[in-house]
Amino acid sequence: MTLNELAIKTKDKQILIIGELHGSVQTLKLLKKIIIRMQKEKRMLAIGFEWSEKMPLMTRTGKFSWEHLTFIQWLKKKQIPIFSFDVKQTKNREKEMAHQILFFQKRMSKNCLLIILTGNQHAKRQQGQMISYLPNTFSLLLNYKAGYIFANGKKLNVKQANSLKNENHQFYDDVWTILYSNAIIPLFK
Repeated sequence: MTLNELAIKTKDKQILIIGELHGSVQTLKLLKKIIIRMQKEKRMLAIGFEWSEKMPLMTRTGKFSWEHLTFIQWLKKKQIPIFSFDVKQTKNREKEMAHQILFFQKRMSKNCLLIILTGNQHAKRQQGQMISYLPNTFSLLLNYKAGYIFANGKKLNVKQANSLKNENHQFYDDVWTILYSNAIIPLFK
C-alpha cells in the first residue's frame, strides 16, 4: 500500500484506525507521513491517541515517549487537534473507548478525518472490539517485520511481540509493512 492508495481508500471515511504495537519510532514517522498526505486532500484532521491521564504508567506501556513529545509539538505547529480516548480496564473498555472517540468527533466538522492510533487488537474487525462500535471506519494494521519496540516496561523484539498478538490480517481493511522498528525512548524507566 502507498500513501496515495491510503488517501483514496479513506476518502469517504470519517475515521482511520491505525493498529500498532506500542513503542515504535517508525509508527510516529509513518503517522507524520500519513498526516502530510491527507492534508493534500484538504481534509481537516484530528489525531486520537490511546492515552489516559496517567502519564507515568503510560511511559511503561510504550504509549508515550520523548518521540511523542516531539510529535505533539509538530502537531501543535500544524494546528492539528489531538485527543486521548483510553479508559480504565473494564469489561466494557472497547465500547467506552469508542464512546470517547465519538464524543470528540461530534465537536468536529463533518469533513474531519479522525486518525486514531491504538493497539492492534482495538483496530481488529471483530465483534466486541473498539472498531465495531464506530461508524464509517477504515482499519489499517501496522505489520512490523524486524527490530524492537518498547512495551510493558522493556525493550522487546517485534517478532516476540508479534507472536504474542498472533495477528490474522483478514480482520483489517489493509496492512502497512514496517521493515524495521526502533524502540521509543521512555520518559521514565
